[in-house]
Amino acid sequence: ILAGHGADHDGLLVLWEKMMESLTKKVKNTLSVPLVSYGFLRPDTLSTAVRFASNKAKYVFIQPVFLSEGYFTEIVIPKKLEGITYYYNGGTYLPHPNISIWLQNSIVLAAGFADRS
Repeated sequence: ILAGHGADHDGLLVLWEKMMESLTKKVKNTLSVPLVSYGFLRPDTLSTAVRFASNKAKYVFIQPVFLSEGYFTEIVIPKKLEGITYYYNGGTYLPHPNISIWLQNSIVLAAGFADRS
């Protein structure tokens, strides 16, 4: 399960959903695993996604889709998943060597979103 921040604003949430759908397809194809899904902190869909996966799979791994470790990866995600069995190391994008490419793409997407307002 990919764990993302998500967004309260509908337009930004659509961008989050598109990104997560793309990532889940890439992960599924790359790792050849039968079930890859995602959940958000906003709106709160993470625990539902993990519970669903727990009913379908023997092992459930959570991968945060966050830039860096911190409050959300260390406190919020584990708190939301209390009482559910899962595997999680809290690893984030940094210090990945391709982070600058990801940041540039994110800025271009955000600028395009801002132009539509």
